Amino acid sequence: MRRLLVFLLAVVGLPLCAQTRGTATTLKAIRQTTRPDTIAVTDLTTDDVADDGCQKIPQEIARCRNAKKLFVPGHGLTGIPKWLSRMDSLAVLDLSGNPLRVRAVRFRRNRHIKTINFSGCGFKESPRKLHRNKQLEQLVFNENSFAKFPKSLCRIRSLRELNFYRNQLSELPRQLGKLTSLRVIDLYYNRFKEFPMVLCKIKSQETLAFSYNQLEQIPDEMSQLTQLKEIYLRGNRLTSLPETLRKMPVVRKMYLSDNAFTYVPEMIFAMPGLEELDVSGNRIERFSAGIKQMAKLKTLFMGDNPYAYPNHQEYIKLVESIKNRGVQVFD
Repeated sequence: MRRLLVFLLAVVGLPLCAQTRGTATTLKAIRQTTRPDTIAVTDLTTDDVADDGCQKIPQEIARCRNAKKLFVPGHGLTGIPKWLSRMDSLAVLDLSGNPLRVRAVRFRRNRHIKTINFSGCGFKESPRKLHRNKQLEQLVFNENSFAKFPKSLCRIRSLRELNFYRNQLSELPRQLGKLTSLRVIDLYYNRFKEFPMVLCKIKSQETLAFSYNQLEQIPDEMSQLTQLKEIYLRGNRLTSLPETLRKMPVVRKMYLSDNAFTYVPEMIFAMPGLEELDVSGNRIERFSAGIKQMAKLKTLFMGDNPYAYPNHQEYIKLVESIKNRGVQVFD
């Protein structure tokens, strides 16, 4: 059937891409097609775009009025055209790696846009009127230069995921607590010295990504995040955890590597759903037998610690007993 379709299209002189819905389509294909309204995905990462210089998004994209996804990463764009906001079907927009001038990036209301990627665009502030897009679910501002969190983003109540990986943030505004649909917030590689208490008020969170900051302690109130499934606190300065965390019923993964723990906090052994634990790269001298209480544990990372058992055989027996339960141990 496929061969017959290709043959018939060749006979009538229509390009195959014009008849195929949902496939990634390049600028070259858009220029050739007679049915741009059938194009669902446009990807401007091909050589023909690079040869054009691509300092602005080519006008041909406007012909794809039903396109749902547009990818234009790393093409030297400094702004976006007004017609882009009129692509009412657009749900995913990737503008990462472009030296965008923030005041040249404006959006009118778009009821379909769900995800925008602004990674590596050199931003220090959020584009104006971005908050008008009330259906936005994911915003990616990774590897920019934000020193202050944009308060305007707190007006987008539909947000489910915020990514500020590798910026310069050291605090969060209290208005962030209004994002009651937020599931994931990525704050890896920022400059937090204290855990922002406003995060303890966003009960919808499922993933907390706070690795590689400068935290020395975690507040008791974090236990209020009863929907948390994954906790990432690598590369901080932690020496302990609050006892209240044992009350967190659905935590499945906890990553605590590269901190300053001298022991594994006992409350971890009482977390009922924990399946994956990483305490590698700390200063742990003794690993408590309490690890045997963790009925659901599947994976344990415990290497790069200065274990100093009086009898090293005791440590070996403990590790073997864990492995015999089917736990994958990396030591």
